[in-house]
Amino acid sequence: MSEFPWTSTFTIIGVIVGFSLSQGADLIKNERSKRTIKRALRNELLVVRDSLSIALNNDSRLPRERLPLITETYDTYKSKLPSILNPSQLSVIQKVYLQIKQVGAPMSSGMTLMRGYIEIPSDGVIYQHDLNDEIKLLKQAIDELN
Repeated sequence: MSEFPWTSTFTIIGVIVGFSLSQGADLIKNERSKRTIKRALRNELLVVRDSLSIALNNDSRLPRERLPLITETYDTYKSKLPSILNPSQLSVIQKVYLQIKQVGAPMSSGMTLMRGYIEIPSDGVIYQHDLNDEIKLLKQAIDELN
């Protein structure tokens, strides 16, 4: 009679367990990273929404300390977002950040920038357009990230 190859069996089991633990750890790490990025985007959008709401409630005036409208999370993770967000979320996020960049920039001469602010020397900035569209889009993006 031949003996059962215990050494080979334990080696194969060890390889399978090691591989599973490694892949499981990577999966958990990736999921945590995705959740963290989504939370950071959501928080960034909440701050922008609050700033634009202040302007909306203050005759389209925004205190200078509320600028610039920060988009650092989006700028940092823009290339990773297609793997993190589903297509509908990605579409809304891209639209809202395009609007944020326009609204957060000074209006340029020649009206090449449709939305933006005009600086008032001692008071801050003033918007020449209704901010309700931006706030509505911000709320939609925040809801998508929940």
